[in-house]
Amino acid sequence: MRYEIQMRTPMGIKRGEVFIEEREGRLAAELTMFGERNQLSGSAVPEYACRFTGSLKTAVGEVECVL
Repeated sequence: MRYEIQMRTPMGIKRGEVFIEEREGRLAAELTMFGERNQLSGSAVPEYACRFTGSLKTAVGEVECVL
């Protein structure tokens, strides 16, 4: 599934998109933001929510993130 997203950052609100799919019983996501594609891994959490972790590539380097 593809979603358009907005993320609050220290540089203001940034827009991007995320593609989420299930692979071998786990969630995987590709987040496109700051002109870069970022691979994230995730899991389902209670009440129909998801949690993803990974690194975001930015102009100042890679930043660890939890979404």
